[in-house]
Amino acid sequence: MTSAAGDEAGSDSVWVGYTQQSYWQFFNSRISRPFRTTDHEPEVVYLYPHMIDLPGGWKYRLSSLGMTVRHSLKSDARGSVKLEWMKASTAIADSAALRYHVQLFSGYGDSLIDYNRRRNVLSVGLSLVDW
Repeated sequence: MTSAAGDEAGSDSVWVGYTQQSYWQFFNSRISRPFRTTDHEPEVVYLYPHMIDLPGGWKYRLSSLGMTVRHSLKSDARGSVKLEWMKASTAIADSAALRYHVQLFSGYGDSLIDYNRRRNVLSVGLSLVDW
């Protein structure tokens, strides 16, 4: 994965990534498997860097926040909205690759197993990035 971190000039870039999401099944004692499903998501992302001055001396830069909106462009639309926020961990030394991750999802297609069900999901976890 390429990175524009430290590139204050603001050149745009193309990133290639891979995400694997495994949905754990801790709370269902009837099923003996530890994972409900595992989804594989390759992606290509175009980034146009930006920095916005916010009140109080804060700066919004590229990614403390992300949003994905999907729509099927049909009358029986089964789209979705996903909001994500990541913050670098400061509690662990040398943890530049470890981020706290909060995600709010509403709509269809949160996982492949639930592609045809409308769901509202709040997820909290850890993400490994730039490693």
